[in-house]
Amino acid sequence: MRAILFPFFAVILLVSFGCNRNSELENNPGLLEFMVPTPTGGSPTGRPQEEILSELVVTVVDANGDRILDQEALPIVNFGGDQVTEPVSLTPGNYTVTELWITNEDGDIVYATPQAGSELAYLVDTPLPISLSITTDEVTQITPQLLSVEESTPQDFGYAFFSFEVVPTFNFLLGTFIYNSGFQLTEADLSITNTDGDYYSTSLEAATNSIKVGTEDGPFTLTISKSGYETYTQLFSVDSLLYHRTDPLEVILMESTGPDTLILQPDSALGKDAVIWSNFPDRNLGNSQDVQALNWTWRSGFGSGGGSRASLIDFDLSAIPEGATVTSATLFLSYNPTSAEIPFTGGHSSLTASNDYQLERVIEAWDEDAVTWANQPAATSTNSLQLSGPPSATADVALDVTALIQDSVDDPNNSYGLKLSLQGSAYYAAVIFASSDNANPGLHPKLIVTYE
Repeated sequence: MRAILFPFFAVILLVSFGCNRNSELENNPGLLEFMVPTPTGGSPTGRPQEEILSELVVTVVDANGDRILDQEALPIVNFGGDQVTEPVSLTPGNYTVTELWITNEDGDIVYATPQAGSELAYLVDTPLPISLSITTDEVTQITPQLLSVEESTPQDFGYAFFSFEVVPTFNFLLGTFIYNSGFQLTEADLSITNTDGDYYSTSLEAATNSIKVGTEDGPFTLTISKSGYETYTQLFSVDSLLYHRTDPLEVILMESTGPDTLILQPDSALGKDAVIWSNFPDRNLGNSQDVQALNWTWRSGFGSGGGSRASLIDFDLSAIPEGATVTSATLFLSYNPTSAEIPFTGGHSSLTASNDYQLERVIEAWDEDAVTWANQPAATSTNSLQLSGPPSATADVALDVTALIQDSVDDPNNSYGLKLSLQGSAYYAAVIFASSDNANPGLHPKLIVTYE
């Protein structure tokens, strides 16, 4: 008895789409799909049965020997408890399957159907090539026999090599909302670009949409548009979109009122922020989880006596055209509940001194991975914001930075972001927000600018 991993090969013609056929329907396409049954007896090589299968790669030729599907990667989906490929449309006629293998979610080839005459062909009842017929308006379903490729070579299966280049991909979830007596999902148009230009475009449904992109193709700029609403544009790194594989990215479109809108909320790969510390004047803290300002004292080993910290943060404003008028600019800073300072400060703190803080425009260049207290760039007090401390120990804040951003647009050669610091120097006081390096992308600093 032959030792096989999957049940016997079968070709099944499912119920036809229509009962009445005439000459006008003779050339209507049929559908081809592959059934991928779950192993019933386990893998003889020890491969785990719970392994997630991702795609079935197949080559199909027509009666003339022309490749109709050339190592086509068909996604494997769960349908009623069975694993099947998404169906493909073919013109009615006779075809032959000449290559077939399965990849897992990591893109590794894990199963294949051997070729007739190969070393492993004896293990299956129906090796390749496999003949099939496509009939008008019917689904032809094939259940191939598959063997694990573990501890085998392509030659064992009759292939010169598995010449399939696996392109790693992932899906992220996206929902678009408008406000109409409450927030509601809406249809919209999505276009995605990357450093090579146009990448992908589609129409979004009024639902949570699943969007597939290449893991190695980012970063991506997402543009979502809808007639009568302001266009949403934001740059995302691959890591930030990976966060939305299970937690949907929710975009709210605002009714168009005239000015253009720029929304910036970069992550660690694209963001630029750093903490500087007087106790360690030559230490770079460009990967800090915080955007913070504080006056505090530390134990031995954390610097001698008391000291101060401030933060620098910069946003890419190059999308705003020269000469534009900034009609509004709001900086959103979120409290960081996982900050390493929380055990000491208890959050934003005015323990024994005021934690009123300020924002100033930075007028000298700085490097996120090199800036320190000792080499910190100069900042100007022109149009600086003098701010009262946050209203609670865990408060988020929304700051009107219109004048500061207008100055940055007017003088881009002398504008390098913002400096956050306390107004006073007395201990003990602190404000602690999340930086673009924070593990939660929803807490990253966000800047929304409208301009005309």
